[in-house]
Amino acid sequence: MVAGVASAQGAGGFVEGTVGFGKFDLGNTSGWTVDDKDSNWGLTAGYMLNNNFGLEAGYRDLGSASGSTSGTLSGTLYGQPATLTGTLNASGDADGWLFGIRANLPINDKFSVNARAGLYNWNADVTASANAVLTWGGTAYAAGASASKKFSGTDPYYGIGANYNITKQLGVGIGYTKFELDDIGVKNDSWDINLQYRF
Repeated sequence: MVAGVASAQGAGGFVEGTVGFGKFDLGNTSGWTVDDKDSNWGLTAGYMLNNNFGLEAGYRDLGSASGSTSGTLSGTLYGQPATLTGTLNASGDADGWLFGIRANLPINDKFSVNARAGLYNWNADVTASANAVLTWGGTAYAAGASASKKFSGTDPYYGIGANYNITKQLGVGIGYTKFELDDIGVKNDSWDINLQYRF
């Protein structure tokens, strides 16, 4: 059986397309209303050095997350009653390039399980906007502001998966991968399905 698996897979290149969904771990979001789930996709190419170990490199778009919070502050400003009511909105998206290693364990000539780990060179665009109304001395004043900032970093990713060989060249699979974006304190858990072509 092992010999059959070796002849069916063995060393060689592959390309793999993935689509799925992910959940961002944004840290402490107490008091915020968040949308931390989004679809994602990626494209990976690699080379299996032998039946069990290989290298991979590719692109992964993790999607986006957003949140909002609002509140009211009341007090006295220069002897007049004042109330500040406002809403803060924030959103961000992340994508990047990955490079790592892949370990493959054939179960039989159709099924295999795998593990992968490496570095994810990511970029994130974050936008924040605030809208507020100040009521002071019986008169309302409205104001708004927005700001954007880009972040980047290189952090680990790691995951596991399982594959089914339709033919010698074509396979389908499922997988889970965790991406860490440490510079902004965010993590992403991604679940996907993939289609792989070996050559």
